[in-house]
Amino acid sequence: MNSRPCLLILLAAGFMASSGCAWAFDDGSENAPSGTVQHPTLLSGYAMRPPWKVAGVDYYVGVPSTTTLTDWQNLSGPGITVNKSTGFIRVDGTSGVVFNGVDFSLHGGALLAFYNSSPNGVVENCKFGVTAALQSIFSVGVITADSSSPGLTVTDCTIDGGAPTSGSTTLNGSGLICIAGGGNIVVKYNWLKNSNSQVLDMGGSNCTLDYRFNMIENFGNHGSAGNHPNLLQWVDSTDTSALCEFNTSYQTPGMAAGEQYQFYTQLPNGAIISPTLEYNTIIATGTAGGQSTSYSIHGNNSTAPFTTGGMIEDNYFDSSGAYGAFYSGSFNSGWTVSGNIDMVSGKYVNVDNSESALTPIEQWRITAFGGDANNPAISGDNATPAGDGIANLIKYALNLNPYTPSTLTGLVVPDVSTGYLRLTVQRNPSATDVTMNIQVNGNLANSSGWSSSGTTVTENSSTVLQATDATPTSSASSRFMRLQVTDP
Repeated sequence: MNSRPCLLILLAAGFMASSGCAWAFDDGSENAPSGTVQHPTLLSGYAMRPPWKVAGVDYYVGVPSTTTLTDWQNLSGPGITVNKSTGFIRVDGTSGVVFNGVDFSLHGGALLAFYNSSPNGVVENCKFGVTAALQSIFSVGVITADSSSPGLTVTDCTIDGGAPTSGSTTLNGSGLICIAGGGNIVVKYNWLKNSNSQVLDMGGSNCTLDYRFNMIENFGNHGSAGNHPNLLQWVDSTDTSALCEFNTSYQTPGMAAGEQYQFYTQLPNGAIISPTLEYNTIIATGTAGGQSTSYSIHGNNSTAPFTTGGMIEDNYFDSSGAYGAFYSGSFNSGWTVSGNIDMVSGKYVNVDNSESALTPIEQWRITAFGGDANNPAISGDNATPAGDGIANLIKYALNLNPYTPSTLTGLVVPDVSTGYLRLTVQRNPSATDVTMNIQVNGNLANSSGWSSSGTTVTENSSTVLQATDATPTSSASSRFMRLQVTDP
C-alpha cells in the first residue's frame, strides 16, 4: 500500500473524540438461544483463534434452555400422522406446518418427514435423539423433506443422530437433515451431532441455502463401511444462493474419510452457483495416520463444475486430522480463496495447502476488525471507524483500539522545555512493519516544506520515538512538527 496518513501536531493541538461506531459484523451471538455453551475450551491453546464469537464455544446453540418441551406422541393437526409404534411422524399434503418445542427424543426417538406436497415446513426449538429402536425406518434423515415438498426451516434445535461406535454398521447411511425438493432452506442456531452420514444433504432445483451459526460435531459413523460423510453435500441440485457462515464443525479421530464442506453435485445435472463460505471454524483433529476426515473443503469435480465459481474467505482451520484444508485441484479460476487461517500455525493457509506468514499489521487487522479485516472502508489504513479523525494506520502505530474514539494525550507529546520544539511518541512495539518519521516545517502553507532532515532523533526504541527540531524557538517565528506513519 502507498497511502501515507499523517498526524499533524501544532504544538499543543490534538484530535478530540467526536463519535463512535460498532462492528457491522453479525457473528450470530446477539440472537443466539439461551443455554450452557457446549465446548468453552475448544479453541484454547491455538496460535490464533477466530476474532468473532464462535458458535458452541462462545455462545450456546440448540434448544433454548427456557423451552418447555412437549411429547411427540401427543402431536396432532392438519396433515400430521403419528405412528407411535415405529416412531415415525409424517406431514402429508399440507403447507407451512410448524413444529415448535417438541421432544422427539422420547420413547426411543422419532423421525419427522414432510411428504406429498408439504412445502415450507418449520421445525424450531425441538430435540431429536435417535436410538436403535428406529433402526428399521432410519434410512434417510432425522428430518426429511421429499421432492414434492420444497422449502424447510430448522432453527434452534438439538439433533443427535445417535451414530454408533467404531466398527458397527447399525444405522449406517442415514443423515440428519435431508432435502430432496429444493426451495428456500434455512438451517440456523442448531446443535447437530453424531450423524451417521451427511449432516445436511441438499437436493432439488431452485435452492437457496442459509446455513449459519450451527455447532456441528462428529459425523460419519466412526468409519463404518460405505460411508462418505459430509457436513454439507449436494445431490443433483441447482443452487443460486448458498450462504455458509459462522458455523463450527468439530471432527474427532476415527470418523469416516469424507470432506466437511462439499461444493459439487453428486449427479451431473446440478449446478451450484456462487456459494459463499466464510467466517467458519473448521476443526478436524488427529495426526498423520489418525485422520478424522480427508479434506475440509472440496470444490468442483469434473462432472459438475460451477457456473460462476464461489468465495471461500476468512475461515479458521485445524486440519491436523485431515490431508489438508482444500481438496487439491478442485478450485478453478472462478473461485476466490483468501484470508483463511491455520489456527495451529497462525499462518495463512493457501488453496494448495501451503502456508504464508501473516505480517504484524495483518495480525492486528484480524484481531481488531474480525470479519471486517478485508473491508477497506472499515479496516483500511485511512479509514476512521471510530469517527475521531485518527486513521487506522495511526492507531496501529500507537497501539490504539480503532473502534474506540481516542485522543492522543500522553501518546504524542510536544514540548519546548529545551528551547527547541521536540516531539515524543509512544509507539506500539508490535508495529514493526510500519515506518515512523517526525518531520518539521516552518510554514504550513508550504506543503512541500515538511522534512525530517531538520530534526535530530534523540530516542528511537521499540516503544519510544523522539526527535528535536534543529532550529531554536527563539529564532523562529513559527515551527511545526508532525508524525508521519507509512505502511509496508
